[in-house]
Amino acid sequence: MKITIHVLHKQHPRKVRFFFLVLFSAFVCLTKAAPNDAPEMVANAFHAGSVKKAVFSSDGRWFATASADHYAKFYTTGQPIEKVAQKLANLPHDNGVNGAFFSPDNSLLVTVSNDNSAKIWVANHPKANFPTLMSTFNHNGNVLYASFSPSGNLLLTVSTEGAALLWDLSQVESGKVTQLAAMEHNATVFQAVFSSKAEQVLTVSADWTAKLWDITRIKDKNPVLLATLKHYGPVYQGAFDPATDTLAATASDDHTARLWDFSAISSGAARLLTTIKHNGSVTGLTWHPAGSKLFTYSDDHTAKYWDTSGAEKKHSAQLLATIEHAAPVRDVSFDTKGHWAVSASEDYTAGVWDMTAISQGKPLLVNTLHHPNSVNSACFNPVALKPDIFMPPFIRGLLHNSFLQVLTASDDFTAKLWQLSIRQVRPSGKKSSVGE
Repeated sequence: MKITIHVLHKQHPRKVRFFFLVLFSAFVCLTKAAPNDAPEMVANAFHAGSVKKAVFSSDGRWFATASADHYAKFYTTGQPIEKVAQKLANLPHDNGVNGAFFSPDNSLLVTVSNDNSAKIWVANHPKANFPTLMSTFNHNGNVLYASFSPSGNLLLTVSTEGAALLWDLSQVESGKVTQLAAMEHNATVFQAVFSSKAEQVLTVSADWTAKLWDITRIKDKNPVLLATLKHYGPVYQGAFDPATDTLAATASDDHTARLWDFSAISSGAARLLTTIKHNGSVTGLTWHPAGSKLFTYSDDHTAKYWDTSGAEKKHSAQLLATIEHAAPVRDVSFDTKGHWAVSASEDYTAGVWDMTAISQGKPLLVNTLHHPNSVNSACFNPVALKPDIFMPPFIRGLLHNSFLQVLTASDDFTAKLWQLSIRQVRPSGKKSSVGE
């Protein structure tokens, strides 16, 4: 063997060097990306109060955190992966910050606060490497949530004043923002979201209703109310099926989530297709990126994964899997392809799950991310990261290796950025519940 390599080295020195480089690359990949590797915490975002929410920009370059300490903070994700995330700016409010939301093109960031305001920041200002304040939206109550239209030209904000407000951002670069409409409820509005074509808006409220509005028909700042969707308790969240604007789901304190059909809405009818049950308040829901499946999560310590594709004919949803925690579940998010899910819980953990490996009604638990207090939110970096080492394409193809970044926000006054090495080789013998 030694003689063969020596001869090859003399006759084909470049080929021999390439051969050893391939072996070295494969070795590094296997050691860096073993499927059972412990997650690596690559950044801590510190606050002086509970961190309510942490979100990535859609291009994966930045993330923002929102805290009860009256600040939102703006970070780079630290790509390439060897670099630690860096804080670029503190974004101040006069009271606790409830959330931060990037526009679809990541040019804008909106922060919402208990100081009765929402603020809009230019995230990628050409003359500054940090967000600059463009405009402030004043409300008559604590602002809880904001949502951009798919084009980014419209914005929804909701508050404890009992209304969702619709804003025109087409002239935001000149500092001009115009209120187009107000969608009223009889109590706090928790959330408002656009349909995919931004023709309709779904609002949810503590008044035990969700409402569907037509924002293409506005008169005196009042859009046309298409339907009122009723529950037996406060409605915390609502969302359209990504596959169609004619289906939506709502989550309520009445221990249920409900699936609604809007296909006959032109005649003034919204049809209840099915009711999904939990043993506690259903605090939220998350659709699979491709639609037709969704997670509902609850104070009953579970998140349940449902197939809704047959709901229109069967008037029921099929339970595919249940995620179990040791305390209420506060958030569930998918990666962009829907292969992975991450759940955040008051049991001080976030669980990372393989949704392509469901067995006996449970997805495969790949990793558990720990905090010393309740975890309020968790999400994936939308951009999968590749190892920052040279690797010939055919070796990369054999290993199917990539890295996932997960961002968690906690009552421990931190948001944490985690990096997981994931190979498409299924680990075995993993638990199917976390926080125990």
